[in-house]
This record gives sequence, structure tokens and C-alpha cells, in this order.
Amino acid sequence: MKKKSESSRFSGFNKNNLKAHFTLMVSTRAFKVSFTMVFIMAMLSYLYNLYEVRNTDINQMKSAYTFFILNESSRLLKYFEVLLPIIVVFPFVFSYLDDKDLKAFPYLLSRQTKRSYFTSKYIISIFGGFLIIFLPLMINLILSTFTFPLNNNTHWGGYNYLSYEEIILGTSRAINTRFSGLPYLKVFLFSPTLYNILFVLIASIFASALTSFAFAFSMFLQKYKILLLLPTSLLVRLLSFLDVYVYSLAYRGIPYINLNFISYIEVSGYTLGKTYLLFFGFIVILFFIGYGSMEYAIRRKSDDFV
Repeated sequence: MKKKSESSRFSGFNKNNLKAHFTLMVSTRAFKVSFTMVFIMAMLSYLYNLYEVRNTDINQMKSAYTFFILNESSRLLKYFEVLLPIIVVFPFVFSYLDDKDLKAFPYLLSRQTKRSYFTSKYIISIFGGFLIIFLPLMINLILSTFTFPLNNNTHWGGYNYLSYEEIILGTSRAINTRFSGLPYLKVFLFSPTLYNILFVLIASIFASALTSFAFAFSMFLQKYKILLLLPTSLLVRLLSFLDVYVYSLAYRGIPYINLNFISYIEVSGYTLGKTYLLFFGFIVILFFIGYGSMEYAIRRKSDDFV
């Protein structure tokens, strides 16, 4: 009986349900608006870089990978980080509640199991959060790579110059309190472009984790739907304030750990206190919160959904 119950956990769940929920997601105005906003930011970053180097000799230009929107020298990076917690959750936090308001939930359950419905919702939500960030950032990276020269000029200093080596290796005693070496250095040394792609993936996964966190709240907040836009922004803001406090403790000799997790998506030489193992652990926690809320919704009485 136990094996039967375990095998039935995903009964009724199939690819057709995923396709249906995905089609519904990409056809919504909220998804189109969010995707368009990220795409516009990616294009504005690219166009601004074009304008900035319009009178620069090609031999004096920085390398293409430094024009990437997630690079610490990008003028739009901070705006992107401010909008990210709202943009990625906007299309998905209302999805389940809209089904309820439209009285579509009983109809949907007549065509699939409750587990299939909520599992599909959860998977497509986190995939949508990933997609909204991944595609525009990849377009920005591709355009930058094919437009600007690939050379050894970086904003960290000339290749093989002391300042360059100090930042990427973190070997300078004078500045190692701020620059402790690039994360995933071997990837950067192999290919800076591949390094940027890695951070596109990191940013997209972080976005999907925020979507998972927002999804969790949509299972509990039945009224005042606009409040569902707040949890992710408040979470990011709280971590930012907490990071400032932890940084202040460093003056007392307490080791500093960077808790401003949104800064982990930056391609930056400023790596003080960054621990990517902690960052990915935080992402896993957000996914578990979303999964736990999904299980709660599945086990809740059907009367609560009508």
C-alpha cells in the first residue's frame, strides 16, 4: 500500500498539463509586461554602451565582456537589482488567485488532479521566473560580444598589470580586504564570455527562487492580492539592512559574511564576504518554502478552494 501511495503522488501529472500552464503563462499580459521590462533594460544598457564609446578608438575600447549589463561597471545594474524582486514575481503571484476569482478552479480540477494542478503551477512559475531574466540577459550578452572588440582591456586594469592580478587573484595585502579574488576564477581565465554566461544562469536561478518564495505566499493570502508583490522586495531589503549590520560588526573583529544576496549576481571584483555556498543554500531554502506551500495547498480541504 505504501508503494502504491508513493507512486500515486504524481498521478495525473503529465507533460500536457505543463504545456497548458506554460501556454497560459506566456499569453498573460503580466508575463509580457515583465519580460518586456527586462528586455528594455537589457537593450538600454547595450545602446548606452554604444553611445558611450561612439568616439573611442577601437584599440582603446574595453573588452566586450565588460559591457555586459551584470558587470559592476554597468550604469543600469543597480536599477536592474531594484526592480528584479518585483519584475520576476509579478506574472505569477496572482495566477492561482485569478483561477479562484474566475471560478475556473473546479473546472480545472475536473480535468486533472489537485496535485497535478499545483505541481504544474509551481514548476511553470519558477521556470517563468527563470525565463524572464535568462533570455533578455543572453540577448544583451550576445549583442555586446558581437559588437565590441574582444581584447585584454578590462575595467580592472590591463591584462597582466599588477592591479588586474590583484583583483582577480586577491593577492594584494593592500586591497585584499575588499578584493579577495574572483569566484569561479578558472572559468574566467578560460573564457570571460563563458564567465558572463555563468552569471546569467546564477541571476536566472536566483530569480526563479524569488518566484518560488512569492508562490508560497499566494497559497495563504486570499485577499488584498497587491500585497503579494511585497514579500520578495521586503526579503531583499531586509537582507540588505542585515548585511549593513553584519558589516559593522567586522570592525569589532567578527568575520564579515555578505548577506546582500542580490549582489551575488554581479560580475564584480568586489568579493568581500561573498560565500557562494551560502548563496546557493539560501536559494535552496526559497525553493523548499515554495514546495512546502504547494504541499500544503494540495493537502488542504477542497472546500477551501471554491
